[in-house]
Amino acid sequence: MRDLQRYVDDQLAKGDPKATWTDLTAYVREQAADGAREVVRDMEAGADEVARRVTASLEEEDLMIGSAVGSRQALDLSKYWAPRPLTKQSIASSAGMGLSGLRGAQGGLILLGMMSGLAGIVLSTGLLLGVAALFGGKQILDERKRQVTVRRQEARTAIRQFMDEAEFEVSKAMRDLSREQNRRLRDHYQERIAERMRTCTEAVATMERATKESDTARNTRIKELQEQDSQIGSVLEALQRRRSELSGAGARP
Repeated sequence: MRDLQRYVDDQLAKGDPKATWTDLTAYVREQAADGAREVVRDMEAGADEVARRVTASLEEEDLMIGSAVGSRQALDLSKYWAPRPLTKQSIASSAGMGLSGLRGAQGGLILLGMMSGLAGIVLSTGLLLGVAALFGGKQILDERKRQVTVRRQEARTAIRQFMDEAEFEVSKAMRDLSREQNRRLRDHYQERIAERMRTCTEAVATMERATKESDTARNTRIKELQEQDSQIGSVLEALQRRRSELSGAGARP
């Protein structure tokens, strides 16, 4: 903004603002908007860098979470600029300029008349008119310079007021953007981390259920094998008794 203000002061010092006002104000609006957009881009880039670092840290824990920062519409500063017309030359000021010329001419005639009277010189009417025109023209030129100076000051004041308003608005927008970016980062990662935690909790619960189911199936199988072993033992005992009975029967005469 300071560089822009210096540029404006240099341009105003080169000529009459009335001739360059439209182009100058358009340039000021454009440069102020470009500066605001550049600040927004820098803040977005900084937020993206923070998001990348957080994401990289989470990736080390096998948590794949993308960047939380998206694009944001650039600030529009045109609505904060109300073109302030420079003071137009009114009838009164024009009349004032004419009167200034007449006063200058009159003063020149009086001065020259006094000098010629003292010197005893008789001046022609043409020479007197020329002297009057010279003094009157100088008075008009001085008045025009004064009006240009006034217009320059008015132009500086108007542009400085716009730049103050623009700087205030940009600062406010930057604070709002910073709060929004912090909120977006915080909400994004909190939601993603909570989602990952729910997923991990559900996975652990599934594994625990599978383990319990495996234990139940194993116990059931063991029980079945024990029952089969008991049945086999009973059969073996019966076979052993039968064998003993058969052996005893074969030994009798």
